[in-house]
Amino acid sequence: MIGPLDASIGKQVRQISAAQIDRLQAPSKAKGRGRGRSGTKPGSLLKMQIPIRTDNWGIDRPGYLEADTVAHGIVTATQDVEGRLPFAILGFDCDNGSEFLNHHLVNYYTDRKRKVGFTSSRPYQKNDNGHVEQKNWTHVRQLLGYRRLEDAEQLAAINELYREYWAPLHNYFLPSAKLANKHR
Repeated sequence: MIGPLDASIGKQVRQISAAQIDRLQAPSKAKGRGRGRSGTKPGSLLKMQIPIRTDNWGIDRPGYLEADTVAHGIVTATQDVEGRLPFAILGFDCDNGSEFLNHHLVNYYTDRKRKVGFTSSRPYQKNDNGHVEQKNWTHVRQLLGYRRLEDAEQLAAINELYREYWAPLHNYFLPSAKLANKHR
């Protein structure tokens, strides 16, 4: 319960500087801050084995996917998406995050009878995956915000929401087209 302050404490509160408050709060702020929003890690030998795509695919049929980073259960999520597609995956291009460039995902696409072309975009070139990045606001941030979500119950609920409602809404009922050119 918060009540009136003791006179000596009130005097100390009135005399404390903003810098001193920051110094006193620094240890508890550092604990809550974590390691940032990203689940990516520094590069590995695996990155050197995956070809880097520097231009757009000459796409003339469905089957080529571009993906953005999601750190949790990428192979399981990829299998789920692939099982719901009405066409075979022919190529898979992702950004350079280590949550995508891992042995499990590379093996998933390359250890099969019909191999899938596996490429990654150039490091620090956000426009390489522009088709994916432009959808982050409408497909992810608008619904979930910017907080990092790691709870298993949240993940299950979010996966169901996307699978049953959000993806069908955006894929079947909201028009979307790639911009052919832009005149200013």
